[in-house]
Amino acid sequence: MRVGLKTEEVKVTVTEGMIQTYLSTLGFESVGTPITFVMMFWKSIQIPWSIDGLIHGEQSIQLQEPIKEYTTYHCSVEITQILRKRHLTFYVHTLHIKKNGIKVGQAISTLVKNRSIGAEIQ
Repeated sequence: MRVGLKTEEVKVTVTEGMIQTYLSTLGFESVGTPITFVMMFWKSIQIPWSIDGLIHGEQSIQLQEPIKEYTTYHCSVEITQILRKRHLTFYVHTLHIKKNGIKVGQAISTLVKNRSIGAEIQ
């Protein structure tokens, strides 16, 4: 993996069913669309590099507007930073979210690899 790797941009149309499934997984009936729902967009994106063996470190989400049902977003994931500290490597991934060609948000996820366990990811 290297900084600058980016996935193809994909269309994600948010449906009421997607939101309800997400809410029921969290144990909620209806609270609108939680900001963390954008992490579900990852499921629609083919990641061409391996993320096997990585653990989730942290995430932050910034949205310029709420995510709405029956709206189509264009999304891609990019490796925006790689940090090494002792035996750990931190891969910072940015989920870019656009609507009608305009950026409406991003979600930054840090995935962590323990290099002392197994070989480094290619």
